[in-house]
Parts: sequence; structure tokens; C-alpha cells
Amino acid sequence: MNDGSFFHHLVAVIDLRHGQAVHAVAGKRDQYQPVTLRDGDAGDAVELAAWYRLRGIGSIYIADLDAIIDDAPQVDLVRRLANYFPKSTTDAGRHAIAANDAIRDVPGARVIISTECFANPDEWVACRHEIATPNIVLGLDLIGEQVRCSDATRNHPIATWIEAAGSTGVTDVVALDLSFVGTRTGPKTAGICRLLKSRWPGFRLTSGGGVGSTDDVRVLVDAGCDHVLVATALLDGTLERSQRNRSLGYHGTPHSFLFRDRS
Repeated sequence: MNDGSFFHHLVAVIDLRHGQAVHAVAGKRDQYQPVTLRDGDAGDAVELAAWYRLRGIGSIYIADLDAIIDDAPQVDLVRRLANYFPKSTTDAGRHAIAANDAIRDVPGARVIISTECFANPDEWVACRHEIATPNIVLGLDLIGEQVRCSDATRNHPIATWIEAAGSTGVTDVVALDLSFVGTRTGPKTAGICRLLKSRWPGFRLTSGGGVGSTDDVRVLVDAGCDHVLVATALLDGTLERSQRNRSLGYHGTPHSFLFRDRS
């Protein structure tokens, strides 16, 4: 793996709450605070997008928490953010249709339909069929090794969700355990990702949560992830310090290209 291919794996995250970019930690959404950049306005999502782009990030994951929690999708802001990046993926909960309408003509834009918003795979499939686009991603929300869905009394195995998605032509999956997001405790989904990739090798897999170093990125890539979600480790400089101090070991040199300002 060379420098360019390593860089290609990274996907930066912007969580939106009340129209602001917030810092997600451990899935405690009611406690998320606005992101503050040096010399920047607190919570300015467009400014954060520009900050990511200046560091060479070419792919973004947008979590519209206003849509997910309050049924108030931030369609204009989502569209503006998606336009900043060659590739974008937006999670707007049950408002996937509204999100898709907002970004349908944005090149490289995709929409997530997440398990947390549906009681079972059949409901997920019904929602997917309402959106006339191939650019759909299964959001596999996890609690440990269980799938998080809107009916906490039911446990539908991971395989049923994957197969349901595949039956509709969806072959992109984001596997994420929110309880580890922003904690820098290391990726906890590597085992599940390895199993998913071995059983469904044709699916494109993205994961994250707990990523705090280049070694953590490598763990997920080695587990079969095509892309790795990163936010906290970029924002607080942890990933930068990690790549300065330790090479990933692929070619024996630090990946300083990740943090050079780019226009």
C-alpha cells in the first residue's frame, strides 16, 4: 500500500446538530458540542468542510442529526457540504428521500439508509424502493455484535440486513458502533468487518469509531474496510502526531502528505 492508496481510505465526518457542526463522542447525542477550529467560528460546518479539504480529504460522511432526531432535515446545508467534496455520503435517518432530493445532481453523492430508523429489514427495503437512485448505502448501526434498530425488543441478525440490502442492489455498507465514536480507544468493529468481507467480498465496506492513530486505520483496512471514518483524531491532531512518530510500515516513511495544506 503506497501513500496515495492509504490517503484514499480516509473519510472525514461532519455531524450536524441545530445547523452546526458538532463533535460526536460515544453516541451521546444530547451532549455533542460545536466543533471549534483555531481562529474559526464555533460550529461552522462549511468552515469545517473547507478545513478538511485543505488537508487533502476528498470524501466526507455527513450525519444530519437534525433529521435523525427532530425530523428536520438540513437539506440546504447538506447540499452545500456535499458540493465541497468529490465524494460524499449523507445519513438523514428516515429522511433519506429528502436527502437524496437535495443531492441528486451532486457528483459522487450517496445517501445512507440506516438500520437504527427501522424495526426490521423489510421496512428498510420498503424505504429503499422509494428512492429511485442506485447511490444508496446500508447504514449498519451496531451495539457490540448486535444490529441497532428502532425495535429494541427484536434482534435481526446482521446477515438478514446485508442480504436484504443486496436484494435491492445495494452493495455498500457503513458499519458503525456509535458508543466508540470520538473515544480514540481503537476500532472495535474490526472483527465484524473481517467477517462481513469474508462472507460478502463483493460489498464495499466502511467503518470507524475509536480511530486514534494510523495503526487504527491499518487495523480496519486489514480487516477488509475500503474506507475508514475519521473525525476526532483529525480535529485534535492525534492522527497527525501518530503519523509523524510512526510509519504504517508499508514503505517505512511517515505519511506527512496527509496534513499538508492543499488548495
